[in-house]
Amino acid sequence: MAKNNLSSPAMVTVTLAWLDSKGERPLLQALPQAGALLPSLEKAHKGLLDGQASMSQANAALADVQKAQAVLDVRHDACIRGPYNVLTGFADLAETPEEAAVFLSLRDTLTPRGLDTVRLSYTDQAGEAELTEGRLTKEDRALLGKLRAPSGTLLDAHKARLSTAREIGALEKQRATLEKQGPATTTPADAVRARNLWIRTVNAFVAILALEEGLSDDDREKILGPLTRAEQKADRKRVSGAQPDPVAAAPVAVDPKAADPAVDASKVK
Repeated sequence: MAKNNLSSPAMVTVTLAWLDSKGERPLLQALPQAGALLPSLEKAHKGLLDGQASMSQANAALADVQKAQAVLDVRHDACIRGPYNVLTGFADLAETPEEAAVFLSLRDTLTPRGLDTVRLSYTDQAGEAELTEGRLTKEDRALLGKLRAPSGTLLDAHKARLSTAREIGALEKQRATLEKQGPATTTPADAVRARNLWIRTVNAFVAILALEEGLSDDDREKILGPLTRAEQKADRKRVSGAQPDPVAAAPVAVDPKAADPAVDASKVK
C-alpha cells in the first residue's frame, strides 16, 4: 500500500481522528513513544489544511480576474469588428474612389492587423489599443465623430475599445501578480511538499507505534484501521484508473524519504 495514492482529503481525515480530543488523541497521549509525535502530526496536518485553503483562495482570485477579462474582451472585440465593418461598408457606398480611400485608410489606421486584432493576447490587445490611439490624427478623430453608431459615434466606439483594453491590461498584470505571489499563495509544488511531510510524519508515527508494547490489538486497530482502509481504497482506485487527487498527481518529484517507513522520528520537522 502506498500513502502517495491517498487523496489530500483522505490524509486530513486520518490525522484529524488522531488529533481530535474526542477521537484517538487521549489514547495517543498515553503512549510514551508515539505520543511524542503528536506535535509533528499537528504540523503535518496543518500544512495540508493551510495549503488547500491558500490554493483555493488563490484559484478563486484568479478565476475572478479571468471572468472579468472575458467579459471585457467581448466588448473590446465588438469595438474592433464594429468600426472595421462600418468603415468597410462606407467605402463600398462611397461615390468616388478618393472618398472610399479615406474610409479604408481610417479603417486600417484603427486596425492595421484587420480583424486578426481580436485574436491578440490580452497584453498585446492593451498595447495595440495604445498604439492606435497614438496613430489617430485630428482629422481621423473628426471623421470618427461624424460617423454614427447605434449608441453614439465611431469615436465613442474607439474610446470604448481603448478603455476596455486598458482594463484588460491592468487585469492581466493583476493575474500575473497572483500567479507569482510568494508565501501568501501556495503553489502546487508547495502542496506536494505538504503531502510529503505528512507521509514522512505518518510513516515515522506508524513505525514508532509498532514499538509500543503495551498497546492492545484493539487499540492498535482503532488507531491504524482507518489509515489501512484508506490506503487500500486509494490503491484500488489507482489500479482501476479512477481520477486521482490533482495535487497527488502533480508532476513534482516525490520526496524519496516519504516512502521510507523507517524514517528517524527525530528528523521529522
